[in-house]
Amino acid sequence: MYAEATKYLYSLMARIGKIVRMQQLDENGEEVYSNDVALLALLVSLAETDTPVRLRMTDVSRALAISKPAATQMVNHLVKNGLVERIHSRSDRRVVYIQATPEGENTFQKIMKSRMVYIERAVRRIGVERAALLGDLLNEFMDVLVTVTEEENLPSATEEKTKC
Repeated sequence: MYAEATKYLYSLMARIGKIVRMQQLDENGEEVYSNDVALLALLVSLAETDTPVRLRMTDVSRALAISKPAATQMVNHLVKNGLVERIHSRSDRRVVYIQATPEGENTFQKIMKSRMVYIERAVRRIGVERAALLGDLLNEFMDVLVTVTEEENLPSATEEKTKC
């Protein structure tokens, strides 16, 4: 009984993951991947704080649970498309910060708007009440997963990726 439910939930989570990782195109027709959007989201949210925080490449790597070379490649792609810029520290030229450009912020907002329209279409089909129930159940499920991970001292997603 538990095995069937476990397989079913795992299968659903995998399907949701595929949808989330779908490629999207920016206004230049360039592909924008899920990690690119995650980095833009992080940079935009940090820029909107009272005390803006700048990220170094190491911070990007940790925040997205990817290797430093993968973070560098992703940032290079975003810099090439004008969505992110590198800023050298005035006190130490070896330190480089990553910051979203105004175009990057606009692109992120457009992507989020299109994703929200997509999700809203799905909510309209299943209804607000069922969508709320699904949200509550997913939230509870995620809380339980975090608790199980902590209780069993399982490695976090970040720790797993650094072992690979």
